[in-house]
Amino acid sequence: MSRFTWWRRHKKKPLLSRKDALKGKSFLLQQIENGDYDPSDYQRQAYEEKERCKKEQKKTIDSWVAGPESLQEKLKEIERKYIKRYNKLMEDYDKEENKLLQNLKKKLILEFGIDAWDEAIAVDKDQDHIEFYYNYKKITNKKLQHELSRSEETSTD
Repeated sequence: MSRFTWWRRHKKKPLLSRKDALKGKSFLLQQIENGDYDPSDYQRQAYEEKERCKKEQKKTIDSWVAGPESLQEKLKEIERKYIKRYNKLMEDYDKEENKLLQNLKKKLILEFGIDAWDEAIAVDKDQDHIEFYYNYKKITNKKLQHELSRSEETSTD
């Protein structure tokens, strides 16, 4: 890609922009449906690097004509190259995953006005992002109704 991100082989998926979003529907929901909050692709790319390493090592073994000591040196050299790329991709994966989750949490709180992150996660660990959005919405609506009924009870007393 660039000299600053040499370990990445693929471009990032474009995110949904406001001008491409439909009017009358939650922009956050559209972003989720577009896959803007899907898990980072860097983990898949990192595992792909391991497979590339194995293929290159196999190709080297099949075509090697020198002694076994030099073959071992060559195989280690190949592995070092791919491990470096793998480690950098996993580092990017961790950073991006953390950033995606923090950003999603922040936008959900902005959209619904209440932090119900822990309750929404507790509903179902295997839910997808869209189900999570609707569970979050349901929980915040219940909390708001509960707060409204409590405030009405105190105002009538």
